[in-house]
Amino acid sequence: MAEEADKYRLCATSESKTVVVERLVAEHAGEQLLVIGQYIDQLDEIGERLQAPVIKGDTSVKERQKLFDAFRAGEVQTLPFPDHTFDLTTCQTVLIHVPDPAAALAEMIRVTKPGGLVAVAEPNNVAGALHVDSVSAKASIDDLIELARFHLTCERGKANLGLGNNSVGDLMPGMFAASGLEGVDVYLNDKVATLFPPYATEAQRALVEEARTHQARDFWVWSKDETRSYFFAGGGDEAAFVTHWQRAMASREARAAALRAGSYASADGSVCYLVSGRKPLAP
Repeated sequence: MAEEADKYRLCATSESKTVVVERLVAEHAGEQLLVIGQYIDQLDEIGERLQAPVIKGDTSVKERQKLFDAFRAGEVQTLPFPDHTFDLTTCQTVLIHVPDPAAALAEMIRVTKPGGLVAVAEPNNVAGALHVDSVSAKASIDDLIELARFHLTCERGKANLGLGNNSVGDLMPGMFAASGLEGVDVYLNDKVATLFPPYATEAQRALVEEARTHQARDFWVWSKDETRSYFFAGGGDEAAFVTHWQRAMASREARAAALRAGSYASADGSVCYLVSGRKPLAP
């Protein structure tokens, strides 16, 4: 019997879903299209089949900006739809990548019908910097605080570069209320990426493999080049970056060693909010 997480992944990455994406793209040939997904291997396959670029965590800042510029005419802050078009307008982990999430939300509201629902799922990613697992539980307080400082500085730098606030989820309820949406509801995502020996499920084995891939690519939260650019934009300098990066890599290696030894365990929850509200009916 498949675990619940495995069932979700099997359904989400079904070949039939890819076929539907191809059909929708064909129906809207010549228009600006954005396909958003959760599973990287699925997105890579769709990108190859559609001959379309895929933006991922290891996409360089330079390449990311180049792709954003090419897509500028149809970016989320200027949605190519008339007013009052949709009963539901939604996005997931998109607003963390736009320079002005309030403007993007205003566009989502504009294209939603009066009485229609606007819903977003957006995280607070910096909270993960203080995540406790079987390795970090033994780390010094100073190391944990410095890793959190590194992460927060990089997030601030990313926002300063106009590439979005990675922890905008905390701000979304206030933005929804300020935008005039009614009946604003806020929920926390209850999905976790739990790991514990012997890593027996397909989902856990996939997480272990992902950790090994990051280890091979000199990867932290972002690639080294991305992290450096964000850190500098957040006010850091090269000397501080070297120290912080070495600490981050040591922390990552400690987790990798625990995985290899079969001793690593983590509940690995995340802070991600589901926020919704209704567009007021026309007076």
